[in-house]
Amino acid sequence: MNAPIIHIVTDEKTPRLEYVLDFMFNQVLQTPFRLHLSQSAEIPSENVIYYGKESPSQKIWIKAHPLLFDKSNDFVKFKTVNYQLFTYPFAVDKGGILPFDPFAIAFYFLSQYEEQTNKITLDEHQRFCVADSQIAPYIHYPMVDTICKVLKLRLMGLGVLFAKQENRYSFLPTFDIDIAYAHQAKSLKRHFLGTAKLGAKFKYKEFSERVCVWVGLKGDPYDVFDELLEVFDQHQVKALFFALMAKSGKYNNNNSIFSPLYHNLLKKLNQKQNVFLHSSFNTMDEPTLLIEEKKVLEKILNTEIKANRQHFLRFSLPEYWKMLIENNISNDHSQGFHDTWGYRCGTSFSHKAYDVKNDKVLPLMVHPFTFMDTALIKMCKDDVVKVHEIMIDIILDAKKDGIPCTGVWHNYAMPKGSLYLENFMDVLKYACL
Repeated sequence: MNAPIIHIVTDEKTPRLEYVLDFMFNQVLQTPFRLHLSQSAEIPSENVIYYGKESPSQKIWIKAHPLLFDKSNDFVKFKTVNYQLFTYPFAVDKGGILPFDPFAIAFYFLSQYEEQTNKITLDEHQRFCVADSQIAPYIHYPMVDTICKVLKLRLMGLGVLFAKQENRYSFLPTFDIDIAYAHQAKSLKRHFLGTAKLGAKFKYKEFSERVCVWVGLKGDPYDVFDELLEVFDQHQVKALFFALMAKSGKYNNNNSIFSPLYHNLLKKLNQKQNVFLHSSFNTMDEPTLLIEEKKVLEKILNTEIKANRQHFLRFSLPEYWKMLIENNISNDHSQGFHDTWGYRCGTSFSHKAYDVKNDKVLPLMVHPFTFMDTALIKMCKDDVVKVHEIMIDIILDAKKDGIPCTGVWHNYAMPKGSLYLENFMDVLKYACL
């Protein structure tokens, strides 16, 4: 039996509408659709939805907000409406089958529209402050994924047929290698200054640890990579590692990019998992740094690098995406929050980037993440039990909703013998059940 096709009728086809329908129906709802102009003579009589501003003769009408027919990237102040015990954005006047526009909601979140208007609050590092944004009340919900389910239920109640939807829960652990080693793989100058600083501040425990690592009496506390590779093999999990390849500086406190030890680590990780670029703090100010860092990593791994996550999550849109594209990077893994957990794009599914100002789909895939360990540690005031609970709850919801879940960890935040390393092992085990 052929899968049902949903026919959507509109007065005007726009890039925004086509973009969001493709994601909602083809990717999330797994049901093919056809978009028809209202004046077309080839509109079928069944499984038809009308989308527009005015009431049609068709029975099923989704009333449109102007957003998808607009050709600007002006700031949009949306109204909200209560529906089934939840407050939805992009309220519309009465008349349609829903009191809000589901396609406008999906486009606003998926394209990260608000971030592309340049009318947002920035922090001291020029990063998006979600707490001061319109999306703040919604970040803990996968709004686009949720709105797809709400729309499907409403349409099915009106007799619209959908294809069978598969559960697509998956778990992807990712690691940012900001500092691979606490005491190794550093220049002689940094070794000397770091050791002198520990002695001057009477930090004898750290001083002793550093000396013991140097003479081989104990392992480097940040070097948990063998443990990670072992547990990934055990659970048959593929993980991603993002390596910082910048020269050390104020916000790039990484190991020497010339260290053979660091090079060998990255090669070992890439043999069993995947290593990509963690572009440095300054690349947004000096785009040529991205080219240099990418070339260094490509030379070490002897492979072309096609994916990136921005250090400090410091970027502006769509400029950051364009910078990646210009440097032949086709996958962005930076879309999440540095100070909380949530769904920055309204979804946990990978999707194409969209340039709002120029109204076009970009040749780049966005792979969102839902939580970051260091953000949760700070939020929970270093309470490892609370951090564990939040991670497990997020994964539980992803399993229940049948959506992907991606987390970000840092090896330096889970050193050897720490509770946070135990926490990661337990979270991974639960996620893979």
